[in-house]
Amino acid sequence: MDKEAAWKDLHRLAEDQDGVVRWEAALALGTAFSNVPDKEVAWKDLHRLTGDQDGAVRLFAAISLGAAFPNVPDKRRPGRI
Repeated sequence: MDKEAAWKDLHRLAEDQDGVVRWEAALALGTAFSNVPDKEVAWKDLHRLTGDQDGAVRLFAAISLGAAFPNVPDKRRPGRI
């Protein structure tokens, strides 16, 4: 499996116009966060999705932040990972 290609697809899907695609991407980001090669971008994607216009996207992004948090390297510096 090409992790880099999968990561690029996931990042792209997090910006899709379809809300269902974005909330699925938010869930996938939380699940895959420990294996994502660019955790800073993934963390920013999750933060952006918490402000999405779609309530389901915000919900799943918030759930995914909780799932991803144990894998954030520097928890002491807000806004940076």
